[in-house]
Amino acid sequence: MKKLLQLFDIRLGELKPALFMFGLFFSIIAVFQILKPLKKGLFISHFGAEQELIAKGINIDVAFTAMIGFTYLYNWLGGRRLVRFLCGFFSLSLLIFFAVLTDAPTGFINYAFYLFGDLWSTVWVATFWAFLNEISTSEQSARLYGFIGTGGLLGGIVGSALVSGAVEAYSSAPLILLCLALTVAILFFAWQIDCLARRAGAAMAYGEHRVRLEKVRALSALDGARMVLRSRYLISILAILALYEFCSQILDFQFSSVLAKAVVGGRNAQAYLARLYLATNILAFASQMILTTVLVKRSGPGAGLIVLPAAMCFASGAFWLEPSLLMGSLLIVADNGLNYSINQTSREMLFVPTSSDAQYKARAFTNMFVQRLAKGAATLVSAAFILIGVRWLSPITLGITVAWICIAVVAGRSFRKLAGSDRPARSELVAQG
Repeated sequence: MKKLLQLFDIRLGELKPALFMFGLFFSIIAVFQILKPLKKGLFISHFGAEQELIAKGINIDVAFTAMIGFTYLYNWLGGRRLVRFLCGFFSLSLLIFFAVLTDAPTGFINYAFYLFGDLWSTVWVATFWAFLNEISTSEQSARLYGFIGTGGLLGGIVGSALVSGAVEAYSSAPLILLCLALTVAILFFAWQIDCLARRAGAAMAYGEHRVRLEKVRALSALDGARMVLRSRYLISILAILALYEFCSQILDFQFSSVLAKAVVGGRNAQAYLARLYLATNILAFASQMILTTVLVKRSGPGAGLIVLPAAMCFASGAFWLEPSLLMGSLLIVADNGLNYSINQTSREMLFVPTSSDAQYKARAFTNMFVQRLAKGAATLVSAAFILIGVRWLSPITLGITVAWICIAVVAGRSFRKLAGSDRPARSELVAQG
């Protein structure tokens, strides 16, 4: 235990909440990595990569609805009770899919399951990071986020390994039940963290100025948008996420196009995806242990945000030259292997010196609506290249990553300035241009 404390620089009083946050993120990402190959493999095998673009277009409407619902629920319930509500909603949804999902579902069920898998990641990842930001300082984020983020990466490895080993023999049903059990674990971990954060003198605690409920107004769902538009700093966070999602969507479509031609059968596609995601999660774990723990801790999130766009440049160039299943798989490895580790940890750190409202409402607007809007824009661009050839999408991503790197450098510099004032400045940040 002492070695763990020394390796990640976890201080007295921080270990227990950090371990519970580790478990919370483990459970969230384990479910995500179970649902991801199940829903994508089932959809691609029945409808193909082109119709997946339609599903991703529909996701924009789902994300917009999720943003509105998330913001209203946060205003009404607050961050702590919001987690309990989400656990109930997703548990009920998983029970329904356990009852109706088969290897050959109807078109409606197939679409619904695909959208549900995306909704899980959209809502839970945003909720987790908002919850963590609410009880940590900028100084703690530099020390603890590497360790806590490792929980999510291990969850990803376990989730994708379970699908890889079980889906061909047992189909989706037992895996969905496992997702339900992990949702109950999410509720337990969140409850424990909440109890610890409300204790007097807690090392990781809620700031009194940040925990407040508002009367739900007709335009409350637009609060996050207004916050982002009033702050250049929040706009830079939005831009980083939007450019990533745009590029990621293009890379995913390029991969799906070669996958649909090379792998036949729903369970075969699910198993291949699970093995590929297992490889990416192992890479993500390695980069978290090496890059995030060392680079971000020493140089801040600005340095960490440059790694992924550089890797995407390399992978896109390789696919441009050779659009095969191997090169398409490299796109996914480069994207997911680095996004779920150093990139996500670095990007979410940018929210730490902001207000509680920004951590929930601005994040809901950015991570739910803008994220899906960027995916939708990339979907339209991808559709235009179906006849031209998906390999020619690569020059677009190469150009975008250059702008992405420039914005990341600017955001990193702004973070260093804001982090010095930390908690006292949080309530004022969103009012600053």
